[in-house]
Amino acid sequence: MPNWWERRAQRERELAEGIDADLVSANRKRWTLGSKLFVIGALLLAIDWLWRLPRWVHLVVASIADRDSEQYLEMGTS
Repeated sequence: MPNWWERRAQRERELAEGIDADLVSANRKRWTLGSKLFVIGALLLAIDWLWRLPRWVHLVVASIADRDSEQYLEMGTS
């Protein structure tokens, strides 16, 4: 990663010039959403591991996660 700083500076210059700004912005949003979903999933696993939740709570959380993942996959393909 010795060129990380140079690549970052070049990317900032290109963004300032308006080169592919929409693509970079969309990619940044996807990475942000992905990282948020990962953190939420990790938190849910930690909560489930620390405290044994009732079966109905587990089913509600699982169904919400399944519904949200389907919406996310549909959003990514359009």
